[in-house]
Amino acid sequence: MLLFSFVVIAEQKSRQKAEALTQQVEILAASLERSRIAGEIHDSLGHSLTTLDIQLQLAQRLYT
Repeated sequence: MLLFSFVVIAEQKSRQKAEALTQQVEILAASLERSRIAGEIHDSLGHSLTTLDIQLQLAQRLYT
């Protein structure tokens, strides 16, 4: 009976550890996804701003 109790307690601790690890994995996955999206926005915005800057420089040269 004592051995069975130890097994049950060990199983509960193992389940708690698994749940904690699952939560950590979910948090890390969300963080990675946010970082990926931020990188894509940064790259896209940088490209758009560079293009706009070149067009504005050209418009300024044509105007003067």
